[in-house]
Amino acid sequence: MHRVAVLLLAPVVGFDATIAPLLFANAVDGAGSALYEVVTCGLTTDPVPSTSGFALVPAAGPEALATADTVVVPGTRYGPARAGGVLDADVSAALSRIRPGTRLVSICTGAFVLAAAG
Repeated sequence: MHRVAVLLLAPVVGFDATIAPLLFANAVDGAGSALYEVVTCGLTTDPVPSTSGFALVPAAGPEALATADTVVVPGTRYGPARAGGVLDADVSAALSRIRPGTRLVSICTGAFVLAAAG
């Protein structure tokens, strides 16, 4: 089964964080079987603050990135990437777990993170 990891980076845009899990988790084949396994992950499993005053609790830590076939980075106001085009060491370490050939997808301002990652 195709595994999708949704990487939540603080402060995550809450709406954007829900798009991939809702879409991929509801995709089924003609027999009603799930086509994707979706997991939210963070730099840790601690709650990730959102831009809207609530936090999201990721189901996994960064280790989930190592087994993903697709990694989605939802919108975020993660400052180092947005303001300076760089990543903190913990974000770089998390992204380094992604296997070559893994599909990378951003939603909205998640593109800044992928751009900073190269």
